[in-house]
Amino acid sequence: MHSRELYLLDTNILILLIRGGEKAQRISETYGLKEIQYIPLVSVISKAEILAFALRNNWGQKKLQAIEILLANSIVIDTLSNDIILSYIELDAFLKNKKPAKTIKQNDIWIAATAKATDSILLAADNDFNYFPVTILKHEHIDINTGKTKIN
Repeated sequence: MHSRELYLLDTNILILLIRGGEKAQRISETYGLKEIQYIPLVSVISKAEILAFALRNNWGQKKLQAIEILLANSIVIDTLSNDIILSYIELDAFLKNKKPAKTIKQNDIWIAATAKATDSILLAADNDFNYFPVTILKHEHIDINTGKTKIN
């Protein structure tokens, strides 16, 4: 666990945590997500994505309740503040100016912008955020198969 770090959870990490099991336990323990002083952040974009994912996949009452509990035990950043908008502009410009230009989903840029604006570390299980150097966006990639942090 990283002392005194603030974490923002990407949608794919939320899915892993809701599904439970060994990987979810490893992530939760590694990042101290159940400790009161390490309450994770969740972007409103990830909240919408996880609820849409649950509906598309006909998740039952047990998993819907798990979503509710996870969100209740997180701080949902549910506004697009000026800081988040400015971070979005910076991250989008970085991707467009990269040679060759990189494209990631708009929702992922909003999630990354939320992490940047809140000065938190983005925990994600996909590689899209690896386009950003840690000097621009603090992020850690978690292996979806093991639940362990991958060193890039």
